[in-house]
Amino acid sequence: MTTWKTDDELFGMARKELFVALVGDVLDKIGFQHQFLPPSIKPIQEDFVVIGRAMPVLEADVYEEVVNETNNPVMLKPFGLMFQALDDLKQNEVYICTGASPRYALWGGLMSTRAIKLGAAGAVLHGYSTDTKQAPIDVIDIYHTHFQIEFGFRDAKQFTGLENSQARSGNKLNFHFNAALTKVNIAKIMQLSNPQTRENSFSMATYKILFHNTLMLSRFFRLFAINPNSIKNRQHVNELLYFGTMAA
Repeated sequence: MTTWKTDDELFGMARKELFVALVGDVLDKIGFQHQFLPPSIKPIQEDFVVIGRAMPVLEADVYEEVVNETNNPVMLKPFGLMFQALDDLKQNEVYICTGASPRYALWGGLMSTRAIKLGAAGAVLHGYSTDTKQAPIDVIDIYHTHFQIEFGFRDAKQFTGLENSQARSGNKLNFHFNAALTKVNIAKIMQLSNPQTRENSFSMATYKILFHNTLMLSRFFRLFAINPNSIKNRQHVNELLYFGTMAA
């Protein structure tokens, strides 16, 4: 008899060896005779198989984005406990959700991306879902690009002065915004074009420090007539150049 030591091995064996009718017969024999889902709950694709430990979620309707006049602290959150429940997913768990009216979707592309990241096995919903025609890898690519755009604006706000403009002219504002975002893109190009940093996490703070150190060292070299390329100085110059930057 084949045995297993981990959930990965157990679910791999079950996915390979078991089928729905057999599982149903076993459940009937041990007294669980009402375990099948209703006909209205169907897989998005006929070849989908979901197996894992259940992580049940009870949904509730909320009619405002934020309810201020309430004694329930959960109602003060824009999405209640939905994202907290999603973040509670563990590897090989299945998100099981019911309790809501059919007025809105219970699942979407962003939630799929997060569930995949957490290693979840899938989701079973008594309700609607968006982005159902997208393959999981397409969802990941779309939201990865979406997050990179958000990070670009974040870095431009924090490090390249995106919001620090007093201009009122549309053309001048366009130039300012483009200049701030271009600085971020140039820093990313520098990272990707360097084989030693290509695989590292991008940090705009690191490149801002690097540019500052480069400028300061250049002024010292000119002022004190130091040759940075000499064998004696080269190692020290490299250490000073990357002083304060994020470690790889």
